[in-house]
Amino acid sequence: MSISIKAGVRVAGVVPEMAMALPIIASQYAKFGSDCVITSCVDGSHSQGSLHYAGAAMDFRTRNVTSDKRQPLRDAISASLGQDYDAVLESNHIHVEYQPKTGVNL
Repeated sequence: MSISIKAGVRVAGVVPEMAMALPIIASQYAKFGSDCVITSCVDGSHSQGSLHYAGAAMDFRTRNVTSDKRQPLRDAISASLGQDYDAVLESNHIHVEYQPKTGVNL
């Protein structure tokens, strides 16, 4: 299992919940025979209000995953992370964000 970060990606400010999700996401990539590559964190251009800017979202490369395995990989990531995370298959990456559905105890 490997996790790499695309050159230029800024990871400073990522919330702990996303950092904790990384090995889970990477293990799913490994099960599908692919390396886990982070392509965006708090950097890049995203829609206004995107959780990327709050450090609660990351994008993961899919060009290294065959097209027939991309949706099943997204499904496996979603199932393994649980209800407080969303995983969306985009045109060239899988977007994963931490967005709790219920209140968080502080």
